[in-house]
Amino acid sequence: MNALRRLLFVIILFPAILSAQAYLGNFTSYSAGGRVTLVKAGSAALRFIFFRPDILKVDFLPYPDAKFDSSLVVVQDTTEAVPLSRTETDSTLEITSSELRVVLSKYPLRIAYYKLHGNLLLKDKGGFSASGSKRSAEFQIEPDEHFYGTGERGTDIDKKGQAFRSYNTQMGGYTSPLSLMMINVPFVSSTNGYSLYFENTFPGQWNFGQNGTQALSYSVSGGELSYYLIAASTIPEELSKYTWLTGRQPLPPKWAFGFIQSKFGYRNETEARTMVQTMQEKNIPIDAIVLDLYWFKNMGDISWDLSQWPNPFKMMNDFLMQGVKTVVITEPYITQSSQNYNEAFSKGYFAKNSQGAPYVFSGWWSCGGCNAALLDITNPLARQWWWNQHPGFFGSQLAGIWTDLGEPERDDPSMQYYMGPSDKVHNIYNLLWAKTIFDGFKSFRPNERLFNLTRSGYAGIQRYSVITWSGDVGRNFGGLAVQIPIMLNAGLSGLAYHNSDIGGFAGSGTTPELYARWMEFGTFCPVARAHGTSQPTEPWAFGSETEAISRKFIQLRYELIPYIYTMAYENYTTGMPLARPLFFDNPQDEKLYNISSSYMWGNSMLVSPVTSSGQTLKSLYLPEGMWIDFSDDHIYTGGQTVTVRTPLEKLPLFIKMGSIIPMQPAIKNTEEIPSDTLVLRTYPSVENPGEFKLYEDDGKTLSYEKGQFSQTVFTQKTLTSEKGNSLELTIGESQGSYTGKPVVRTYIEEVHLVSSRPENVTINGRGIVFWPSLAALKNTTEGFFFDSLASTLYIQLKAYPDSSYKISASNISLLTDVSDKNTLMKFRLEQNYPNPFNPVTKIKYSIAERSFIKLTVYDILGRKVTTLVNEEKPRGNFEAIFDGSGLPSGIYIYELKAGGSYRETKKMNLVK
Repeated sequence: MNALRRLLFVIILFPAILSAQAYLGNFTSYSAGGRVTLVKAGSAALRFIFFRPDILKVDFLPYPDAKFDSSLVVVQDTTEAVPLSRTETDSTLEITSSELRVVLSKYPLRIAYYKLHGNLLLKDKGGFSASGSKRSAEFQIEPDEHFYGTGERGTDIDKKGQAFRSYNTQMGGYTSPLSLMMINVPFVSSTNGYSLYFENTFPGQWNFGQNGTQALSYSVSGGELSYYLIAASTIPEELSKYTWLTGRQPLPPKWAFGFIQSKFGYRNETEARTMVQTMQEKNIPIDAIVLDLYWFKNMGDISWDLSQWPNPFKMMNDFLMQGVKTVVITEPYITQSSQNYNEAFSKGYFAKNSQGAPYVFSGWWSCGGCNAALLDITNPLARQWWWNQHPGFFGSQLAGIWTDLGEPERDDPSMQYYMGPSDKVHNIYNLLWAKTIFDGFKSFRPNERLFNLTRSGYAGIQRYSVITWSGDVGRNFGGLAVQIPIMLNAGLSGLAYHNSDIGGFAGSGTTPELYARWMEFGTFCPVARAHGTSQPTEPWAFGSETEAISRKFIQLRYELIPYIYTMAYENYTTGMPLARPLFFDNPQDEKLYNISSSYMWGNSMLVSPVTSSGQTLKSLYLPEGMWIDFSDDHIYTGGQTVTVRTPLEKLPLFIKMGSIIPMQPAIKNTEEIPSDTLVLRTYPSVENPGEFKLYEDDGKTLSYEKGQFSQTVFTQKTLTSEKGNSLELTIGESQGSYTGKPVVRTYIEEVHLVSSRPENVTINGRGIVFWPSLAALKNTTEGFFFDSLASTLYIQLKAYPDSSYKISASNISLLTDVSDKNTLMKFRLEQNYPNPFNPVTKIKYSIAERSFIKLTVYDILGRKVTTLVNEEKPRGNFEAIFDGSGLPSGIYIYELKAGGSYRETKKMNLVK
């Protein structure tokens, strides 16, 4: 009877709702109390609730007793007072906070939002509307406005002109940009100084002015609709406030930033052990192995198949002793052959059909066509029962979990859940599953960080320690290319740890070239993880050249962990993604608003992966400023398109002038991190002083949440005077403490772009010794060495982290002018020393980038005497020894060939 009365009430008050879109009519009255203002338009209303002066929730009430579900996403409450003023005129009502001015035009009721004493942020075009169960909101798009976020999508990062659904959907084998994927987040940021989060879990539809409508709209198929308006000056600030509202991502365990090896799948203990052993034998760093479906017997068992894994806990413990963690997959589907099926069925823990019986799927893929059912994750009893299955297979050894198929991959619109119909639950299914794992893990291991690799998600899922990945991507360059916008779009939606299957998951076989290029990109993703099906996925499976390239980049990944881990802390405190669009630091440059072929890796590094087959040159746009090629120190001027060489072993990677990049020596896993040695790779210039604040903690526990961590500030600046330039490098006092913090540390300042040896180098005013070689320097505790071939100054000191140090290099010249770029490190052959010689001499040479090198000695008649070097070499400085014993005195010629086009010869004199 109540339902009938409501229906008649709606029909009488809103006769157009059931047949057409009904918009708000004229203002009739308002009431206010504290931070809440209720504005009526006939029997409909808008409710304005200030969470903060700059964050406002707006509820649309199409009828007086409209009910709103409790939020599963928003974690902040409204207990803090927000002073407001309200001013009414004949035509308007204004609500003002210290940050926002809300202007409501009365006839009809429409909203415009302004910064206090500032510009227009957003205004209604159609405003809120209702049509049957559908709810919509429509706003005006400004001509120069750009939009970002909405979840995981392969389309352009600027959403202006696009339209798409918001409904989690598994997309397998994709090789081109998709607008609909596994993770949908009803949040969008605008360059106009605001962002919107729409509070409604039903399937949605976005339209960002497609077909030139100049209207932004979001509509949902059911439930009542609210939105949060967030005011901020920049997209990063909007993202920070959004993640404040919905929860920030906890720090992952440090091992998550190492290399993770996976495939579908390692079928037994022998295969798993062999893979880990081979990685170590080949000197390829690894921090984790992931086990796919084969670790259990039937999907839904949640227990080890002891016939294939007879000693799983010993195996995992053995791996731990080698610094390798184990991660296993689980799914929310329970097959009829599973040992858990009957109990779940009898207790009503499955999602149901329209008759209230468990909904059973026939032809389930994991068991050759058997039946399966989907766990009702919205049922509190089912959630607790499901988690109770986990501690048994975790033991004390399992390090992480992989939650798959949580879109849910297969369901039906007629399904019913404890919480409501399928449409209401579908998008939040994996959010609730992630919460189940997060809460259970916290009770099980209360001071340990969670690693949860997952494929789908929704707004707020980041606070449950998820590591999202892009699903079952196709194995070709199209699949690789689309990963960059997918990662950026996810990061712009609060999901900072998005990554992809290195090498691709499905389709035709991965080529060596594709694997190498994907590994290069994967090195500069928040998580680096190889995965795939129906083929090997390990680096050595694609030939020796690909293996060497993979090793090089995986080792580089480990060297950069101090830099990457500091980015992770920044995400934890601000919501800033690790991979960032180029416009973040250059919002004034319109050319950057829709670039997704390159991205910033933190504040200082620009990455531009090669995503086309056979590409040996790449053109890319660099933002304003000066940029340094990481591989050869070549200087580029930004604000223009540049073209760089991209042989297979090279990833276009640039450093912002003035940056300090903290690095560490190469290691085989994060358990080996030499926290007592830190390399500060520095790129100074007169115009660009720089700073880096290094973050460190124990890497494992939640103690960082209680303030147990340290931060150290490093700065560099160049001072000019009549006597010449001096370089000043400062190592600040480490602030804070944590378990395992080093008492003594070796710092190696690696200063690039130095064109001459400094007159002297001091530490806290005390002069230090010059050493004749880098090897000699590293064998001592303090001193400096200048590498003239590489234009690099090395300064080493043994220090106490809780003390500060000022390093000065006087009378120093820097290669900060583009006109000097030809003096930077190139392929170079030096004069042998000693010369004349008897019978042994050294030949030094410099390699600008990894290349095949051939160094040959000839006699004066051009006859080959010997080949000293005939192999691939990485970038760097090298020397070869030539022994003239048994040769007559005379002039000899030595020749260096490198890089396919470089060739240089010099003469030397053997005198006996």
